[in-house]
Amino acid sequence: MPQKGYASERAASERAAATLRERMRRLLLASLASGLVAALIAPVARAAGTPDARAAGTPAPASPASGVTPASSADRLILEPRSADTLFQIEAHFPGEDAPCKAKRTPPLRARYRGRIEIALDPDGRLSILDRLDFSDYLAGLAEVPPSWPREALRAQAIAARSYALHSISHPPPSARARGYDICATDRCQVFRGAAVELGAFGERWREAVESTQGLALTYAGRAISAFYFSTSAGHTRTNADAWGTTPLPYLRRVRAYDEDAPLARWTARVPLADLARILRAAGRWSTGAVTSVTVVRGGIRIRGTGDARTLSKGDLRGALNDQAPCEIPGRYPGEGRAGRRLPLTVPSVSYTASQEGTALVLRGRGWGHGVGMSQWGARALAARGWSTARILTHFYRARLERTPEPRTIRVLAAEGARRVAISIEGRARLATGTGGTLATGERFEILGGETLEILRGAGPSLAPVLALTSSLGPQTLPPGATLTVPFTLNRAARVAVEVRAESAAPSEAAPGARAEGSFEAGDGSVEAPLAGLAPGRYQLALEAFDGIDRVRTREVALTIVAPAPPPRARHGDGSGRWVLAAAMLSAALLAALIFTRRARRSRTRA
Repeated sequence: MPQKGYASERAASERAAATLRERMRRLLLASLASGLVAALIAPVARAAGTPDARAAGTPAPASPASGVTPASSADRLILEPRSADTLFQIEAHFPGEDAPCKAKRTPPLRARYRGRIEIALDPDGRLSILDRLDFSDYLAGLAEVPPSWPREALRAQAIAARSYALHSISHPPPSARARGYDICATDRCQVFRGAAVELGAFGERWREAVESTQGLALTYAGRAISAFYFSTSAGHTRTNADAWGTTPLPYLRRVRAYDEDAPLARWTARVPLADLARILRAAGRWSTGAVTSVTVVRGGIRIRGTGDARTLSKGDLRGALNDQAPCEIPGRYPGEGRAGRRLPLTVPSVSYTASQEGTALVLRGRGWGHGVGMSQWGARALAARGWSTARILTHFYRARLERTPEPRTIRVLAAEGARRVAISIEGRARLATGTGGTLATGERFEILGGETLEILRGAGPSLAPVLALTSSLGPQTLPPGATLTVPFTLNRAARVAVEVRAESAAPSEAAPGARAEGSFEAGDGSVEAPLAGLAPGRYQLALEAFDGIDRVRTREVALTIVAPAPPPRARHGDGSGRWVLAAAMLSAALLAALIFTRRARRSRTRA
């Protein structure tokens, strides 16, 4: 999220940038008149490597002193990777970020993408991001289930996602065909978050699920099916005809979902009648006065009040509550579900019963999602029971599991409607404009929409990290070979590494072998510090977390490895040993004399 004061600073920055661009346009027009165009364009093409114009989260005015150099204007910017390891860190901002209702704001997009990236200027002056990448990399970038789930559930999800993508490629909607993409990146299609998925916590498990099922898809009549899936059911899955009223598809059927233990298998939403009137009024579903009663009638829910009476369908009531409740009363809606966790929506699904309890409308429901195809939580439960991938899939789909040709690449509409896109290039890349001009390679760019595409070199992603990592560990003094457990707290799943460096070494120079890493869920955790082999001395220890987007570190703490105390040794050279020996010999002689004297006396007495 932006740091405090970001909005006002950004406004000043954009005003300064607008002034600079206007001056440059005037200068360019003057140059055209005098025939000096080439002299102006050449320095621009050599402007790569200009310093970053911003500290993290703190925008700076786009002035010559800031280091931001206008690079080019065209209808699109194309970024071609020059190596398999090249990544593009992208930060996109949308007009809805400042909406009065926080629940309706469009949050910035923060992602890392592989492949060929195009930033295109749309007819309305907004920006779209298209990513053309390897089909396997696309699947590895899907964020549909936690990659920490059981292996067979991950494999089932990978095959369902592959089948859905193959069907989408062969059945593109007219808008996708016209704009040159195969599939979108939101939950309208499949949620695609790019390389951050495989680079983040447990990402190698999801990549393994994709690679181990390569080429496997669900088919019906020899073609890949539209393998819908969802989070949690109301007990059984639904057919597409039941959910959407569309022509029944033979491979989508009603079956038991086995997701009774899912977090949203059962939920309750409680809405006081006073809140209900306010929310419905904001949604245009109530005219005036208080709501006094709620009853269930045929065809929906009857709402009566002092100035109005309405009958709403379950879907209309759900839509009004989900759309307006978080805006009108954001601290209360959505409410809490199981284990004190906030519900994803005020009313997660249309599968609910309604009743009035006292002065409140109470909705008791089941599930989350459309209910068609495979229940993801059901697949997780069946995998935990020991079901195989094939058995899970053929339970939810009436389809065959078989080898199917995959395309080499897929075109993804990663985002649309952006007003500004910032890019940081990680690796080698070639930059070109849609009109054929080539830009010198640089590390950071900012693209602005409008009448033309404005490309500014030197500005890049600047939002503060969302990932947070804390640790309560203090200075430590330990013997060689000791075990140190380092506690920490994460606000989201991430890879956590503990690093140890010699006190005299640079911060980036970890001691040999002194790094350990693992994947962890959000919450409290701990990791073992790699102390074996550390020689006695002074060190600095820190934790680092990485979720595929943000990389954060804790403060360093002092670690001292002390040498073991030597065993006690006898002192030599002071003569004490000889005196002890002499005393022992004298004692023995006296004892012998005493014994001899007593025996002599006994002998004389007998005589």
